[in-house]
Amino acid sequence: MKWKLAAIAFACMTLGKVSFADTTVIARPTATLNGWGPNGHVGAYEEGVNQGYGWGLDGSTTAPYTSPANATDTSTTTYAYSAQQHTHKYSGCVYTFPAVPSSGVARTLNIDSQVPTSGTDGFIVTSRSAGIWYSINGGTTWTQVYNAQSRTRRTDSITLAASQDLSKVQVMAFSDAHDDMYHKVYDINIAEPVHSSGFINPKYVVVGVTYAPPGSSSSVTYSNTTMVGSTTNISTSFTNQTGYTVSVDRTIGIPAGSILNGGVKLTVTQSKNYTQGSNSSVTNTVSKATNVAYTTPGTPTFSPVNSDYDFIWLWLNPELLMTYVPINGATPASLILTGYAFDPTDPVSGQPQPGVPYVGGPDILQVQVGCLNGHFSCPSTLVITNGIVTSGALARSWANGEYVWPTGDGPGLTTQDIANILTFDPLVPSNNYTLLSSLPSTTSDGRFTKEPFSPPNPVQYAVGGATEAYSMQQMNSQSVASGTTSTIQQSFGLSTQFNTSFSGFFTSTTTMTETRTLTWNYSRLDTLNTSTTLTNQLSVTGPPDPPPTYNGPTQFIAYQDNIFGTFAFVPAP
Repeated sequence: MKWKLAAIAFACMTLGKVSFADTTVIARPTATLNGWGPNGHVGAYEEGVNQGYGWGLDGSTTAPYTSPANATDTSTTTYAYSAQQHTHKYSGCVYTFPAVPSSGVARTLNIDSQVPTSGTDGFIVTSRSAGIWYSINGGTTWTQVYNAQSRTRRTDSITLAASQDLSKVQVMAFSDAHDDMYHKVYDINIAEPVHSSGFINPKYVVVGVTYAPPGSSSSVTYSNTTMVGSTTNISTSFTNQTGYTVSVDRTIGIPAGSILNGGVKLTVTQSKNYTQGSNSSVTNTVSKATNVAYTTPGTPTFSPVNSDYDFIWLWLNPELLMTYVPINGATPASLILTGYAFDPTDPVSGQPQPGVPYVGGPDILQVQVGCLNGHFSCPSTLVITNGIVTSGALARSWANGEYVWPTGDGPGLTTQDIANILTFDPLVPSNNYTLLSSLPSTTSDGRFTKEPFSPPNPVQYAVGGATEAYSMQQMNSQSVASGTTSTIQQSFGLSTQFNTSFSGFFTSTTTMTETRTLTWNYSRLDTLNTSTTLTNQLSVTGPPDPPPTYNGPTQFIAYQDNIFGTFAFVPAP
């Protein structure tokens, strides 16, 4: 049986990873500038005793530190140093870190150094100062750690954000001797907490609901916009004994997660059809790209809008990339969602091939509501046996043997999953949604906001009327829909290859509010923070005249769905 493997494999440094207590050293720098000529680099010139100079450039030559590599090896007894005796000289050395992929956890910059007292190792210390500075933006600005005439040996630790680009982190040692100064730098490294990285496999993520406009010749298209997608939060799946955060770059692609040497290799795809990003510490958003067009045709009859012809867009091979940091003394356990990936085992996405540019992407399927509720015959999409879909796309048969599921469950969607999915379309009659009946500006639950009048409202649907094209407005919904949510629960698959601390987290009643179950809260789409016009994206053709006879509504009011960024159509009285 093939299993998904436990840890995400990241490239290690040449020196390897070194563990100290509950942290692991993941990067050591190299000395990229050791000493410099006139005005070659900023430094703390004459700051130990104010001589009218200060931080900045200087026209003199700055000497190098001796044995700079000793501050980047694994020894805690060797050191880089500056020992200027009976002279007025400056010394400086700048260290730069390599890029290391983010693991989703905050990291710590550690600098072990000392400004010894006079007589140490036979060197005299009289006045002026030596110190340490660091930069997190490639040397554009610097922050002082210390600048002192004397300082006992200690390790200074600076917290770096999980999203910090380590290639932009620099450390500078600087000494100003007049006439005698001694400075030692024992070790410089970046470490992160010991943690377990892996992923879990939910069966689906809802990434859109598109509503059918009235009329067999009508249609609505969503193109040239990224403001269609879904924003989710699974934090309520975990107890208050666990810290949960999301650490995802604002807008990144969705990679393929595959097996490699005991870890998960994340393969970047050239397909840019979908992106992900986060605007908060607990949510993640999946958005379609501008080049992806979601098109929904109108109802094939001339009766008013029929929700059976709406589409729900399902992502069927998602992986949630997780980093778990175990409890450490008084520090509680924490779980970090580092983003989504897609499973290339799914043949729709396809496996990366050596030497060939990879263009696979998430398996996103549009499913008609009538197929889900049984009103239509859709055998290629939905065949149910003993409560589980066993044939067609929603069976996810490619995932057989990939994961372990809760007892009685499997990779296919269940009847409960289907019932949950149908709740995302409020216009389905079984949802008994009445908040649009009075045509409010915004529904009391914040789900729908009325489109502006002229255009597109009111949308004309006159008998014998000509085809009309309407431009639709995607509106900023922050002020009217900030509390909008739609909540479901679903089980997920878990690999036995995860280590016991990782897999135990997801099966524990201490950390999970319900074991092996995720609670998903779909909230207001967080890309709906500006307004944009979708030019001529709605096309409506009224019923023909003569037959058939039509006595239904001749006008409709368009509403924006604030969870998915799409438009619903409500008959006007």
